[in-house]
Amino acid sequence: MKTNPIPAEPSIEKNSASRILAAALEVFGAKGYEATSIREICERAGITRPTLYYFFESKEGLYRALVEEANREFHRTVTAALAASTDLRTQYKYVARGFFAQVTERPALVRFMYNLVWSTTSSPFAQELHKTYAEVVELMSAAARTAEKSGQISASHLEVRMIVLMGALGEAISCFLFLGTQLTPALADGIVDVVFDGWK
Repeated sequence: MKTNPIPAEPSIEKNSASRILAAALEVFGAKGYEATSIREICERAGITRPTLYYFFESKEGLYRALVEEANREFHRTVTAALAASTDLRTQYKYVARGFFAQVTERPALVRFMYNLVWSTTSSPFAQELHKTYAEVVELMSAAARTAEKSGQISASHLEVRMIVLMGALGEAISCFLFLGTQLTPALADGIVDVVFDGWK
């Protein structure tokens, strides 16, 4: 009697894919897309080429999976933070804390995003991340416009306000990545308070 082969356990497949993604994140984050080879990723993950191709089909497919993961995490952090309160100052503190927690927990993912953000704008991967960043800023801007209508902040220079806030948070994250500055909830709250007080 012929029997069907037993399929791999979903948890095993998930763990294998996660291990490949983690290895790729480290290598891509350190060397960039062009300078990274499939061989390096396989060696880092402790797998064979066929295994990598089974999950991601190609180097480009693997890179795209990482870009999509970064976009999801970024968007999810902001969406959840804004939904947690109707007070703008509190919303932005949750956003800042969410960013800092994400960076502290997954610095390799954030380095990967930074490398991609500053890569050539002609890269479709960079364009996808730039698009997500614009969507996130628009979500935060929409919350600010709502706050303007309710009198929480004055109605003035919204685009400049977003540049100042996002720039301050980005600089704190850069200090963590390059200098080891600790990204604490108190720092997140402090940055928002300083920026927000100038808006009132």
